[in-house]
Amino acid sequence: MRRVLSFLIPWGFMLLKLTSRRLALLVGVMLLMLGLTTYTQAYGALGSVFPNPGLTNPRMNFNLGTRANGQDVAGTSPYLPAIPGPLSGWTITMWHRRETLNARELVLNDRQLRDPRLGLPAYAFITPDHNTHLAIYRDHIAHQWVYDLFEKDGMLLPNGGSNLFLSASARGGPFTMNHPIIYNLWAKISQAHIKYYNASAEKSGAVLAQVFTGFIFSMQSPHPAERITLFLQLPLADSRDGKFGGAQFGGPGGITYQHCVSGKNGTVIIENIAPRGGCPLPFRAQSGPLRHLHYDLAMFLRQVLAHAPMYRKPNGVMHQLVYSDQAKNLKNWTINSMYIGLETENRDFRPGVTDHRAQGTVSVALQVENLSVMMEASQMSR
Repeated sequence: MRRVLSFLIPWGFMLLKLTSRRLALLVGVMLLMLGLTTYTQAYGALGSVFPNPGLTNPRMNFNLGTRANGQDVAGTSPYLPAIPGPLSGWTITMWHRRETLNARELVLNDRQLRDPRLGLPAYAFITPDHNTHLAIYRDHIAHQWVYDLFEKDGMLLPNGGSNLFLSASARGGPFTMNHPIIYNLWAKISQAHIKYYNASAEKSGAVLAQVFTGFIFSMQSPHPAERITLFLQLPLADSRDGKFGGAQFGGPGGITYQHCVSGKNGTVIIENIAPRGGCPLPFRAQSGPLRHLHYDLAMFLRQVLAHAPMYRKPNGVMHQLVYSDQAKNLKNWTINSMYIGLETENRDFRPGVTDHRAQGTVSVALQVENLSVMMEASQMSR
């Protein structure tokens, strides 16, 4: 990539100097635009918090997921999919699955994954048990790639169900939270199914599908007791559709805290913070175009800091979290990473549950297109 830029950009400037010839000016501008477009697709647009804004490069890394023995394995696969183009900054991430997607098992133009609107997928990755797949379509109208994430059934463990995500780490840059950070995406639910075998499976969450975006923020401090890691989840769709608190969120300031604990070295970790207002996507298959969703992440963080939750210390005692003046200053917060995708489960392995048989069936698919997290242009120089 750097070789391409080192070739294109100097030639572009050289031709721009030949102002006596309109053709030279035109060619110079075209070469400069081509060079900057190539750079933008590979490394990210100016103001983009995450690499590859718009998800323009479908050639992604694969994480190693969960092996058959149930142990989580860190790191990514050494293999890359046989998809042309530069490597994306995004990773396909899976947890709590006995079979995981394999970068070397690329399927082209799979007829079984034909989409009514988009046709055959250009690329697909499918687990051998067909419980998970990632299909990548070309939207020829919007000229964008569409990513279809599908999950069926799964295991419910103490730390959550079976997952499939697209995830990324934030790029280096002045991406502090003291100015608008705008999250845009186009999305829809392309498949949705749920069936319960018993009356308690729905209320207990043993059979469940959730679709959401997660962001991880951090507030660093020289004092370990003041450090905070914050997990913010934006719900997109939920099979409970508002029942049992599944898709409607309350709490002070429109925020619900599902979990807050004291971590290592006194660090407070706040998990699963969800804004009030419910899920924007209904839990049913949609046949039309994707829907535009728009969020200001700095606004959500400001709401979180306005209402401190209770948290449980390692000794089990509950305490009220008190935000320091440093923590209340959004300039001291950074956005570290994000993920978007699915969680499904139909078998309960939580402590105290002795019957691990399927309590129902569930499946869901999310289509995502043109995702970006951008610092507003007017704030770039501040």
